[in-house]
Amino acid sequence: MVKLGPFPSTKGAEDWDTNILILFKHWSVAKSIGETVDLNINAVQAFDTVLEYNKLLANSDRLLIWYALLFVVVEGYQELKLNDQRIDELLEKDNCVLLLKRFRNSMFHFQKAGITEKMLEFLEKKDSKDWINALNEALDKFFIKSFPMDKPLEELKKSGFIKAVDNETGTVFFYS
Repeated sequence: MVKLGPFPSTKGAEDWDTNILILFKHWSVAKSIGETVDLNINAVQAFDTVLEYNKLLANSDRLLIWYALLFVVVEGYQELKLNDQRIDELLEKDNCVLLLKRFRNSMFHFQKAGITEKMLEFLEKKDSKDWINALNEALDKFFIKSFPMDKPLEELKKSGFIKAVDNETGTVFFYS
């Protein structure tokens, strides 16, 4: 058995909202998948090998999973009755949330088709890609605002767990 720890103090984070922290965990999972999606891949190119074609399929699958996981974040945001002007504006736009919900349901429940009508409703909706990107940006800003890191990072530096923090970029430097 591997024992993890000791973990550094979380002093400075005690007034963080636990519900938002849980929602952030869902956001982190979605974002980790979203960051692996190559948005510049050329879907209409000719493929020399099945491996090149598989690379496109894998990228497409990650995109579908990312979109579906984003609905989980939207659902949590709404259930927790959170408020953020930009996110709220985006969630009110042209039944995007309903279409994203149907997309998620289609993605995470067995279907007899690879790409279903419910998925296509969202994917073919005008500006759905722009909407999802704007939602991601708004969620990024929301979580940055919700969890100011200055106090916890200062405590981590004092404890010797981390070496330094670049306050401009937010980069954390660990001892190697």
